[in-house]
Amino acid sequence: MSKVARILLVSEKPPFSAEVVAEAARLAHELQGRVSILQLMKIWGSGLGLPHPALRPNRQELQAARDAVLDAEAELRRLGVEITGKNAIGTRKPAKVILREAARLGSDVIVMADQPGGTVRNFLVANEPRRVARKAPVRVHLVGRG
Repeated sequence: MSKVARILLVSEKPPFSAEVVAEAARLAHELQGRVSILQLMKIWGSGLGLPHPALRPNRQELQAARDAVLDAEAELRRLGVEITGKNAIGTRKPAKVILREAARLGSDVIVMADQPGGTVRNFLVANEPRRVARKAPVRVHLVGRG
């Protein structure tokens, strides 16, 4: 009996792009795998070392994250892919959470959207997908838009 691949589909902000969902579905079919969905929500800071309530995702952001997960799940199921789990997590350190969740789930592949770069942009803004790709002990598929 062959091993079933575990694919982690990740989005840093809702919604999941159609290209990323399609790539996760393609890999699931190619590797006879299952997909877990992870939606991240940004926590912007802390007060006295604890997450500050005013800087956490608000009700609308939480609902947008839930809707994004449900939409991605529906599309993957429509494409004939088995879903093994879904989660939405608030974090200040996206790469760390992605790597932790990939390890916890035993993921073989991580699929996420690539951020458009450029020297100045990469210097000013953290490029979490590239950070994940550098640090992950598993394959990472960064999917460009368009």
